[in-house]
Amino acid sequence: MDLHDEDGALAPRLSTARLTLRPVVPADAPAIVAALSDWEVTRWLTLVPFPYTRADADGWIGRADQSGY
Repeated sequence: MDLHDEDGALAPRLSTARLTLRPVVPADAPAIVAALSDWEVTRWLTLVPFPYTRADADGWIGRADQSGY
């Protein structure tokens, strides 16, 4: 399994028949906002603001991109 993207950066991607785990990308923001705007999801998470906004998602994606996770 190659763990690097075309630029040589570490970009792990794990896939099964039902699930793919990959680095987050800016295009994921709407889905992240939708999921974390649901109180039944967010109430179980201690560090997630509610309501969760697009700015929250963009900030988290930016930090994840800088740190690598």
